[in-house]
Amino acid sequence: TYTSGPTVTDGTVTFNKLTPYPTTAEVIISATQADTVIELTNNCPEGQPLTVIQVGLSNMNIANETIHHQYRYTEGTYTSPTQSTFIQMSDSATNPVVSQYQTTSGLQGEPGFPSNGSTVRIIANKLGTDTLDFAGADRLMYVRSNILYGNNATDLQTLIGLASVSPPTVIDDGDVHYAEFTMPPNTNQYLYLIWQYRAKATSTDLCYDSSSPDDVCCGCN
Repeated sequence: TYTSGPTVTDGTVTFNKLTPYPTTAEVIISATQADTVIELTNNCPEGQPLTVIQVGLSNMNIANETIHHQYRYTEGTYTSPTQSTFIQMSDSATNPVVSQYQTTSGLQGEPGFPSNGSTVRIIANKLGTDTLDFAGADRLMYVRSNILYGNNATDLQTLIGLASVSPPTVIDDGDVHYAEFTMPPNTNQYLYLIWQYRAKATSTDLCYDSSSPDDVCCGCN
């Protein structure tokens, strides 16, 4: 409930609404004199801008493999539509390997733009013919900031260092991994959702000979 208090000339009531519900506001004006003239002016609501930046970081071990990056948010009884993007891992030789840097802008409370205090779910979903298995070392992370971190190695390394890591939950026989966090209650413009696929360990046979360096170098089968 918001009130202007007793007013003898002009009065103003303002309030913030950063959640999808409720969708209506009830205004009550009470006059103390019978001949009072009341004029009510309603200004258009101003939404809180938010830019969601999805960042997918991979490595050469999984080049060209595929998966779906998804997210949604829940506020009370409202669950937003799931935002879903097909991702094919890049075969770039850069470090880090950037397989996704996708920017979308809107207003908080709209589908795809989490409201403050809502529960946001980041999802790595192996759908249909997707080939990438989410591994134990892979991470789902987020950052909310007023700084725009660009699609370059320096900015992305800084972003990773700032990111909060949410432990993933595994469902659907391991095909779906998701992590949840509470949308930070501030007005920072950028929300980064980060999928980081870390380098997988590989094994190989190494040669050893205690008496002959030549055998180690050139005689190993």
